[in-house]
Amino acid sequence: MRLGRNTPVRSSTSAIFWRRRQTKFFSNLLVACLRRSIKKSEFSYPSFPRRRESRLLKISWIPARASYRQLGRNDVTNYVTNFRGTILFAVIVLGLTTGCDRLPGKPTPEERWKPATEVTDFSQLYARNCSGCHGADGRLGAARPLNDPLYLALVSVATLRAMIAQGVPGTSAPALAQQVGGPLTDKQIDILVEGMRSRWGKAENFNNVAFPPYSLQDASAKGSAPGDSQRGAVVYQTYCAQCHGKDGSGGPKGGSVINPDYLALISDQALRTTVIVGRSDLGMPDWRANTPGRPMSPQQISDVVEWLASHRQAGLLAQGKQNKERK
Repeated sequence: MRLGRNTPVRSSTSAIFWRRRQTKFFSNLLVACLRRSIKKSEFSYPSFPRRRESRLLKISWIPARASYRQLGRNDVTNYVTNFRGTILFAVIVLGLTTGCDRLPGKPTPEERWKPATEVTDFSQLYARNCSGCHGADGRLGAARPLNDPLYLALVSVATLRAMIAQGVPGTSAPALAQQVGGPLTDKQIDILVEGMRSRWGKAENFNNVAFPPYSLQDASAKGSAPGDSQRGAVVYQTYCAQCHGKDGSGGPKGGSVINPDYLALISDQALRTTVIVGRSDLGMPDWRANTPGRPMSPQQISDVVEWLASHRQAGLLAQGKQNKERK
């Protein structure tokens, strides 16, 4: 009922009575919200006194024991005005209390800073520790691509994990495990290994492929003889010269594979891996496609790797001789 200039006070007592009950309801609601906020923020404040009329009811300027007949028109007007202010205040406080976790500028749990040892997201771990050498998406980096299903099918989980944890001796691949001074925990290394294989590996495509032995030790265990550089020179001319040149110094489709600087940065195992799986990001074929219909045998792979590695020592000796002559 809306109050007018000539509306008798007695006719508004019913409306005042219900509004007073509404005010008490909202005041109790606000007290509950404040108590929840205090409890949540772990601050200690004195508890609100329990009285017949709450403090917010006093704010709304209604005398607790005033007779409704004694209220004048100005009293009623002040009550209605203050009642609206009380409701607005309650709504604001309630909104702040319930929405305190979504304040402007507050980061989400995913955006909050975490110590390096607590990062469990594969993308972040790879970007921080691997992308600088192996490429942002596992391709076209200075080192071998990891985003290569054939490579991931050839290398076992244990071998891949060992290379990440302990590095590769004789190359620029560092050891990343905390036990040897690196930044990664065992759990983070497992996340990297599992992420590479689940995102980039397609083992089901190679179920019927007979892979050559991954390492020279595996080849020897299966009966292959050690590599021979003389036999390797013949193998090179058959499978590699059409791309890298007759003497290995570079050709129409590939660069030099006997450059001393290149060989100083790559291990014998890395040479063997490259001969087996190629470089998918650079268009280099694997051991099956160098010569159509004539895949390389495990012995031929060992021989050509030995021929390539022999140029490393020859290159180092030549550089040492040149340095002595300059002096």
